[in-house]
Amino acid sequence: MRRLKPRTGKTGLEKHEQGALKRWCDLSKIEMVHIPNEGKRRIQHLVELLEQGLRPGFPDVIVFLPPARTIFIELKQSRNYTASEQKTQTWRNQQAWLDWLNSNGYAAKRCFGCQDAINFINTQKSLNHDNITA
Repeated sequence: MRRLKPRTGKTGLEKHEQGALKRWCDLSKIEMVHIPNEGKRRIQHLVELLEQGLRPGFPDVIVFLPPARTIFIELKQSRNYTASEQKTQTWRNQQAWLDWLNSNGYAAKRCFGCQDAINFINTQKSLNHDNITA
């Protein structure tokens, strides 16, 4: 399968990385859902979303791999992040979710760019999950 690059080039904006991953999943016949958990919102809108179940730091992408395999991806731009960026509350919330998901039997990872996410998905597809029951 050909490699899909973000539209902005080597280090695209996160939304472009998301778009490239969506296109790859569509071409690969893999179901995925993007969770719009990012962005700035008015306080009232944020309160409403939190009351409806929005959880800060929840992964951006949920991928469904048959049979009965669900993986979670926190997708970041393909670039180096400073130590101070990795110490933000957002980063810590994201890491807490990734840790919780992994400790409860899900596959979850912070991926840096579309290609890293594709590699993670392909690795998960290749794993033997004989112990999964429907």
